[in-house]
Amino acid sequence: MLRLLTLPIELLCVAFYALKGLVDALTARSRLRSEFTVLINASREAVWRFCAADRIVLDGPPLIETSSERVPDSADLWLISVAVNGQPRSQGVSREIERDEAKGVIRAQYVEHALSVPPDGGRDVESGFMVAATPTGTTLTMFNELTVRSFRDRIVYPIGQRGLTNQIKQQIETEAGTYSRVAALGNHGLLLSVVAILSFWYLFGWKLGLLLSVVVVVHEAGHVAAMLMTGVGVRGIYLIPFFGGAAVPKTAYRTEGRLGFIALMGPGLSFIPTLGLVAMFRSTGEIHLRQAAEMFAIIDVR
Repeated sequence: MLRLLTLPIELLCVAFYALKGLVDALTARSRLRSEFTVLINASREAVWRFCAADRIVLDGPPLIETSSERVPDSADLWLISVAVNGQPRSQGVSREIERDEAKGVIRAQYVEHALSVPPDGGRDVESGFMVAATPTGTTLTMFNELTVRSFRDRIVYPIGQRGLTNQIKQQIETEAGTYSRVAALGNHGLLLSVVAILSFWYLFGWKLGLLLSVVVVVHEAGHVAAMLMTGVGVRGIYLIPFFGGAAVPKTAYRTEGRLGFIALMGPGLSFIPTLGLVAMFRSTGEIHLRQAAEMFAIIDVR
Protein backbone atom coordinates (compact mmCIF):
# COMPACT_ATOMS: atom_id res chain seq x y z
CA MET A 1 0.00 0.00 0.00
CA LEU A 2 2.84 2.37 0.86
CA ARG A 3 4.05 2.14 -2.75
CA LEU A 4 0.85 3.85 -3.88
CA LEU A 5 1.84 6.89 -1.82
CA THR A 6 5.22 7.06 -3.56
CA LEU A 7 3.65 7.52 -6.99
CA PRO A 8 5.62 10.74 -7.71
CA ILE A 9 8.89 8.86 -7.20
CA GLU A 10 7.69 6.06 -9.47
CA LEU A 11 6.79 8.59 -12.16
CA LEU A 12 10.29 10.09 -11.90
CA CYS A 13 11.74 6.60 -12.37
CA VAL A 14 9.62 6.11 -15.48
CA ALA A 15 10.86 9.47 -16.80
CA PHE A 16 14.47 8.48 -16.06
CA TYR A 17 14.20 5.16 -17.91
CA ALA A 18 12.39 6.86 -20.79
CA LEU A 19 15.24 9.37 -21.13
CA LYS A 20 17.88 6.63 -20.82
CA GLY A 21 15.99 4.55 -23.38
CA LEU A 22 15.93 7.48 -25.77
CA VAL A 23 19.71 7.92 -25.44
CA ASP A 24 20.25 4.16 -25.99
CA ALA A 25 17.97 4.21 -29.03
CA LEU A 26 19.81 7.18 -30.56
CA THR A 27 23.14 5.38 -30.05
CA ALA A 28 21.69 2.18 -31.59
CA ARG A 29 22.19 0.17 -28.42
CA SER A 30 19.83 -2.79 -28.85
CA ARG A 31 21.04 -5.12 -26.08
CA LEU A 32 19.63 -4.03 -22.72
CA ARG A 33 20.75 -5.27 -19.31
CA SER A 34 18.98 -4.18 -16.16
CA GLU A 35 19.53 -5.27 -12.59
CA PHE A 36 18.42 -4.16 -9.16
CA THR A 37 19.82 -5.03 -5.73
CA VAL A 38 18.13 -4.90 -2.32
CA LEU A 39 19.28 -5.75 1.19
CA ILE A 40 16.90 -8.22 2.85
CA ASN A 41 16.69 -8.64 6.60
CA ALA A 42 16.60 -12.44 6.49
CA SER A 43 19.01 -15.35 6.30
CA ARG A 44 20.66 -16.32 3.03
CA GLU A 45 18.95 -19.72 3.22
CA ALA A 46 15.50 -18.12 3.55
CA VAL A 47 16.10 -15.82 0.57
CA TRP A 48 17.43 -18.65 -1.59
CA ARG A 49 14.58 -20.99 -0.64
CA PHE A 50 11.97 -18.38 -1.50
CA CYS A 51 13.48 -17.28 -4.83
CA ALA A 52 14.30 -20.81 -6.02
CA ALA A 53 10.84 -22.25 -5.26
CA ASP A 54 8.65 -23.60 -8.06
CA ARG A 55 5.77 -21.42 -6.85
CA ILE A 56 6.16 -17.87 -5.56
CA VAL A 57 3.31 -15.77 -4.17
CA LEU A 58 3.74 -12.03 -3.54
CA ASP A 59 0.90 -10.59 -1.48
CA GLY A 60 1.27 -7.16 -3.10
CA PRO A 61 -0.82 -5.37 -4.10
CA PRO A 62 -0.81 -6.32 -6.81
CA LEU A 63 -1.03 -10.00 -5.89
CA ILE A 64 1.49 -11.83 -8.09
CA GLU A 65 1.73 -15.60 -8.48
CA THR A 66 4.58 -17.22 -10.40
CA SER A 67 4.71 -20.96 -11.00
CA SER A 68 7.18 -23.23 -12.79
CA GLU A 69 6.51 -26.68 -14.22
CA ARG A 70 8.28 -28.90 -16.69
CA VAL A 71 7.15 -28.68 -20.30
CA PRO A 72 5.59 -32.04 -21.29
CA ASP A 73 7.93 -34.33 -23.24
CA SER A 74 10.92 -32.14 -22.46
CA ALA A 75 13.70 -32.84 -19.99
CA ASP A 76 15.22 -29.35 -19.80
CA LEU A 77 12.43 -26.84 -20.53
CA TRP A 78 10.25 -25.14 -17.94
CA LEU A 79 6.94 -23.33 -18.40
CA ILE A 80 6.87 -20.15 -16.29
CA SER A 81 3.36 -18.76 -15.67
CA VAL A 82 2.56 -15.38 -14.12
CA ALA A 83 -0.81 -14.24 -12.76
CA VAL A 84 -1.48 -10.71 -11.46
CA ASN A 85 -4.42 -10.16 -9.10
CA GLY A 86 -5.67 -13.62 -10.04
CA GLN A 87 -5.65 -12.90 -13.79
CA PRO A 88 -3.24 -14.89 -16.02
CA ARG A 89 -0.83 -12.31 -17.40
CA SER A 90 1.89 -14.17 -19.27
CA GLN A 91 3.77 -17.43 -19.65
CA GLY A 92 7.09 -18.28 -21.17
CA VAL A 93 9.37 -21.26 -21.70
CA SER A 94 12.91 -21.20 -20.32
CA ARG A 95 15.97 -23.39 -20.19
CA GLU A 96 18.06 -23.27 -17.03
CA ILE A 97 21.65 -22.27 -17.77
CA GLU A 98 23.05 -22.31 -14.24
CA ARG A 99 21.84 -23.26 -10.77
CA ASP A 100 24.45 -23.16 -8.02
CA GLU A 101 23.18 -22.88 -4.46
CA ALA A 102 26.72 -22.56 -3.09
CA LYS A 103 27.33 -19.50 -5.27
CA GLY A 104 23.75 -18.32 -4.83
CA VAL A 105 23.10 -18.03 -8.57
CA ILE A 106 20.31 -19.08 -10.92
CA ARG A 107 20.33 -18.07 -14.61
CA ALA A 108 17.79 -19.05 -17.26
CA GLN A 109 17.43 -18.44 -20.99
CA TYR A 110 13.94 -17.93 -22.40
CA VAL A 111 13.36 -19.74 -25.69
CA GLU A 112 10.77 -19.28 -28.43
CA HIS A 113 8.02 -21.84 -27.97
CA ALA A 114 4.39 -22.35 -28.95
CA LEU A 115 3.38 -22.19 -25.26
CA SER A 116 4.76 -18.65 -24.83
CA VAL A 117 2.02 -16.02 -24.31
CA PRO A 118 2.65 -13.43 -25.60
CA PRO A 119 5.25 -14.74 -28.07
CA ASP A 120 8.85 -13.88 -27.27
CA GLY A 121 9.21 -11.85 -30.46
CA GLY A 122 12.95 -12.41 -30.80
CA ARG A 123 13.90 -10.66 -27.55
CA ASP A 124 16.35 -13.43 -26.55
CA VAL A 125 15.84 -12.88 -22.81
CA GLU A 126 18.23 -14.13 -20.14
CA SER A 127 17.24 -13.58 -16.51
CA GLY A 128 18.11 -14.73 -13.04
CA PHE A 129 19.17 -13.71 -9.56
CA MET A 130 22.10 -13.78 -7.16
CA VAL A 131 22.02 -13.95 -3.36
CA ALA A 132 24.91 -13.25 -1.00
CA ALA A 133 25.19 -13.13 2.79
CA THR A 134 26.42 -9.88 4.38
CA PRO A 135 26.99 -8.84 8.01
CA THR A 136 23.67 -6.94 7.98
CA GLY A 137 21.48 -9.37 6.04
CA THR A 138 21.31 -10.86 2.55
CA THR A 139 21.64 -9.04 -0.75
CA LEU A 140 19.37 -10.08 -3.59
CA THR A 141 20.28 -8.98 -7.10
CA MET A 142 17.77 -9.67 -9.88
CA PHE A 143 18.75 -9.11 -13.49
CA ASN A 144 17.62 -9.60 -17.05
CA GLU A 145 19.24 -9.05 -20.41
CA LEU A 146 17.39 -8.88 -23.71
CA THR A 147 17.44 -7.64 -27.27
CA VAL A 148 15.10 -4.67 -27.42
CA ARG A 149 12.24 -5.00 -29.90
CA SER A 150 10.43 -1.73 -29.12
CA PHE A 151 10.99 1.49 -27.20
CA ARG A 152 8.48 0.23 -24.63
CA ASP A 153 10.91 -2.59 -23.72
CA ARG A 154 13.46 0.03 -22.61
CA ILE A 155 11.03 1.29 -19.95
CA VAL A 156 8.92 -1.71 -18.96
CA TYR A 157 11.71 -4.21 -18.26
CA PRO A 158 13.81 -2.02 -15.89
CA ILE A 159 10.73 -0.71 -14.06
CA GLY A 160 9.34 -4.22 -13.73
CA GLN A 161 12.67 -5.54 -12.43
CA ARG A 162 12.84 -2.83 -9.79
CA GLY A 163 9.26 -3.32 -8.63
CA LEU A 164 9.50 -7.12 -8.50
CA THR A 165 12.72 -7.05 -6.47
CA ASN A 166 11.18 -4.72 -3.89
CA GLN A 167 8.08 -6.89 -3.62
CA ILE A 168 10.20 -10.00 -3.05
CA LYS A 169 12.12 -8.20 -0.31
CA GLN A 170 8.86 -7.21 1.40
CA GLN A 171 7.40 -10.73 1.13
CA ILE A 172 10.50 -12.47 2.50
CA GLU A 173 10.83 -10.05 5.42
CA THR A 174 7.12 -10.37 6.20
CA GLU A 175 7.36 -14.17 6.31
CA ALA A 176 10.55 -13.96 8.39
CA GLY A 177 8.97 -11.50 10.84
CA THR A 178 11.61 -8.84 10.18
CA TYR A 179 9.61 -6.43 8.01
CA SER A 180 9.79 -2.84 9.25
CA ARG A 181 6.87 -1.99 11.55
CA VAL A 182 6.76 1.53 10.13
CA ALA A 183 6.53 0.16 6.59
CA ALA A 184 3.97 -2.42 7.69
CA LEU A 185 1.83 0.36 9.16
CA GLY A 186 2.16 2.34 5.95
CA ASN A 187 1.04 -0.71 3.99
CA HIS A 188 -1.99 -1.35 6.19
CA GLY A 189 -5.20 -1.23 4.21
CA LEU A 190 -7.02 0.82 6.86
CA LEU A 191 -4.41 3.59 6.75
CA LEU A 192 -4.48 3.62 2.95
CA SER A 193 -8.28 3.89 3.00
CA VAL A 194 -8.15 6.83 5.43
CA VAL A 195 -5.65 8.59 3.16
CA ALA A 196 -7.92 7.83 0.18
CA ILE A 197 -10.97 9.34 1.91
CA LEU A 198 -8.94 12.46 2.70
CA SER A 199 -7.87 12.67 -0.95
CA PHE A 200 -11.51 12.45 -2.08
CA TRP A 201 -12.39 15.13 0.48
CA TYR A 202 -9.63 17.35 -0.92
CA LEU A 203 -10.84 16.90 -4.50
CA PHE A 204 -14.61 17.12 -4.01
CA GLY A 205 -15.32 18.46 -0.53
CA TRP A 206 -16.31 16.37 2.48
CA LYS A 207 -19.88 15.54 1.40
CA LEU A 208 -19.08 14.35 -2.12
CA GLY A 209 -15.83 12.80 -0.89
CA LEU A 210 -17.68 10.69 1.67
CA LEU A 211 -20.32 9.81 -0.91
CA LEU A 212 -17.63 8.72 -3.38
CA SER A 213 -16.10 6.46 -0.72
CA VAL A 214 -19.45 4.75 -0.12
CA VAL A 215 -20.10 4.37 -3.86
CA VAL A 216 -16.67 2.82 -4.46
CA VAL A 217 -17.12 0.36 -1.57
CA VAL A 218 -20.55 -0.73 -2.88
CA HIS A 219 -19.12 -1.16 -6.38
CA GLU A 220 -16.16 -3.23 -5.14
CA ALA A 221 -18.53 -5.26 -2.93
CA GLY A 222 -20.06 -6.56 -6.16
CA HIS A 223 -16.67 -7.88 -7.25
CA VAL A 224 -16.16 -9.37 -3.79
CA ALA A 225 -19.53 -11.18 -3.90
CA ALA A 226 -18.60 -12.70 -7.26
CA MET A 227 -15.17 -13.76 -5.97
CA LEU A 228 -16.80 -15.55 -3.04
CA MET A 229 -19.41 -17.18 -5.30
CA THR A 230 -16.74 -18.54 -7.66
CA GLY A 231 -14.37 -19.70 -4.92
CA VAL A 232 -11.61 -17.26 -5.84
CA GLY A 233 -11.50 -15.83 -2.33
CA VAL A 234 -10.95 -12.24 -1.26
CA ARG A 235 -7.85 -10.59 0.13
CA GLY A 236 -9.62 -7.29 0.77
CA ILE A 237 -11.24 -4.11 -0.51
CA TYR A 238 -8.92 -1.10 -0.64
CA LEU A 239 -9.63 2.55 -1.27
CA ILE A 240 -6.80 4.08 -3.29
CA PRO A 241 -5.90 7.80 -2.94
CA PHE A 242 -6.87 9.99 -5.93
CA PHE A 243 -7.95 6.89 -7.86
CA GLY A 244 -10.89 4.95 -6.43
CA GLY A 245 -10.73 1.44 -5.10
CA ALA A 246 -9.86 -2.17 -5.81
CA ALA A 247 -11.04 -5.60 -4.69
CA VAL A 248 -8.02 -7.91 -4.50
CA PRO A 249 -8.56 -11.67 -5.02
CA LYS A 250 -6.84 -14.32 -2.95
CA THR A 251 -6.19 -16.78 -5.80
CA ALA A 252 -6.10 -16.76 -9.60
CA TYR A 253 -9.30 -16.45 -11.63
CA ARG A 254 -8.21 -19.47 -13.75
CA THR A 255 -10.85 -19.02 -16.50
CA GLU A 256 -11.92 -16.11 -18.70
CA GLY A 257 -15.57 -16.82 -17.87
CA ARG A 258 -14.91 -16.45 -14.15
CA LEU A 259 -12.94 -13.25 -14.77
CA GLY A 260 -15.79 -11.80 -16.85
CA PHE A 261 -18.40 -12.66 -14.22
CA ILE A 262 -16.36 -11.03 -11.46
CA ALA A 263 -15.73 -7.92 -13.59
CA LEU A 264 -19.44 -7.48 -14.37
CA MET A 265 -20.65 -8.01 -10.82
CA GLY A 266 -19.18 -4.66 -9.68
CA PRO A 267 -21.42 -2.48 -11.85
CA GLY A 268 -24.14 -5.12 -11.62
CA LEU A 269 -24.54 -4.74 -7.86
CA SER A 270 -24.16 -0.95 -7.78
CA PHE A 271 -26.69 -0.59 -10.62
CA ILE A 272 -29.42 -1.50 -8.10
CA PRO A 273 -28.90 1.53 -5.79
CA THR A 274 -28.38 3.69 -8.90
CA LEU A 275 -31.91 2.89 -10.09
CA GLY A 276 -33.28 3.43 -6.59
CA LEU A 277 -31.64 6.84 -6.28
CA VAL A 278 -32.92 7.89 -9.72
CA ALA A 279 -36.46 6.88 -8.74
CA MET A 280 -36.20 8.79 -5.43
CA PHE A 281 -34.86 11.88 -7.21
CA ARG A 282 -37.71 11.83 -9.71
CA SER A 283 -40.16 11.65 -6.83
CA THR A 284 -38.62 14.31 -4.56
CA GLY A 285 -36.40 16.47 -6.78
CA GLU A 286 -33.73 16.37 -4.06
CA ILE A 287 -30.43 17.48 -5.64
CA HIS A 288 -28.29 15.30 -3.36
CA LEU A 289 -30.11 12.19 -4.60
CA ARG A 290 -29.28 13.19 -8.19
CA GLN A 291 -25.60 13.70 -7.27
CA ALA A 292 -25.50 10.28 -5.63
CA ALA A 293 -27.09 8.62 -8.67
CA GLU A 294 -24.62 10.36 -10.98
CA MET A 295 -21.73 9.26 -8.81
CA PHE A 296 -22.90 5.64 -8.96
CA ALA A 297 -23.33 5.86 -12.73
CA ILE A 298 -19.82 7.26 -13.24
CA ILE A 299 -18.23 4.52 -11.10
CA ASP A 300 -20.28 1.84 -12.89
CA VAL A 301 -18.91 2.76 -16.32
CA ARG A 302 -15.32 3.59 -15.36
